[in-house]
Amino acid sequence: MYRLAFTLILSFFALSSALFAQFAPEEEPYRIALLGCIREYEPAPALWKYTEINANLALWVGDNIYADTEDDPSVIANGYQTLGNLEAFKAFQSQVPFLATWDDHDYGDNNENKHYALKEESKQLFREFWKLEDKIPADQKGFTTATTK
Repeated sequence: MYRLAFTLILSFFALSSALFAQFAPEEEPYRIALLGCIREYEPAPALWKYTEINANLALWVGDNIYADTEDDPSVIANGYQTLGNLEAFKAFQSQVPFLATWDDHDYGDNNENKHYALKEESKQLFREFWKLEDKIPADQKGFTTATTK
């Protein structure tokens, strides 16, 4: 029974390799690292693992920091400073371009909306930290930008 199952599995892999070989890229695979929900004040050992995967791009998909505050912009600034000072973050940033999403915890207090008191301060801190001042104008509502390879 086990021999039959093993033979079937090997046959499947051999067949699927032959079938899907036509879709294999001619060049090295393009690796995209997905990151989010980083609690900047806690150890983040996964960041070191990201430095080992030879990614071509890092997408920070939200909650890149936890800047939960109703009225203190220094909480947001300190969150970015803490993240930026992590050795693993610096190592990874030196290897690969970053694109980041401005999500609720990055924005400020959890689940805030367009009426959030620190919206403009938060937006400016995000632009500065992710080096987007030349791509996203300060007076632009929200964040939209395009990046090409």
